[in-house]
Amino acid sequence: MMYNYAEYKEIDVSASAELDAFADAGDISGYAADALAWAVAEGLVNGVDDENMQPQGTATRAQVATIFQRFTNI
Repeated sequence: MMYNYAEYKEIDVSASAELDAFADAGDISGYAADALAWAVAEGLVNGVDDENMQPQGTATRAQVATIFQRFTNI
């Protein structure tokens, strides 16, 4: 959602991070890979721990609030 909004607002979304560092990178849906790589590169998302991202999990209210707050600093 933040990736699409950034594109809409003409914010540069060319940053990209390697997601292979996360053990569960294979669980990332194809449609979300570019957006997630951008979010990691921009520091919006760091994973739930050093090894896992849980891309099929559900975000908590606190996690979403953190992503929104970090987005305002881009």
